[in-house]
Amino acid sequence: GIAFRFSKDMQDKDLSNPLAAWGSIVEGVDEGDDWLKVGNRYLPISFQGFRVLVEQVDAPPEPKRQVARTRPKPRPGDYYALLGVSR
Repeated sequence: GIAFRFSKDMQDKDLSNPLAAWGSIVEGVDEGDDWLKVGNRYLPISFQGFRVLVEQVDAPPEPKRQVARTRPKPRPGDYYALLGVSR
């Protein structure tokens, strides 16, 4: 996986939270500068010269919930899949 960043600095890793796992889907906003904003953190779209995030055409299906939402749904961003990086 790849670590989330607190800022658009590759060294500013958020090591207190789980990594974004390879093959997973994340929702975020492309900042237009090779960074994806995911909530209040960032993921690099490319890493060490390899593209690690690719935009998804369709959003993943909503998971079934047993409890009704009490807060309004946040405005969605785009969905990105994390690619595995082979060396």
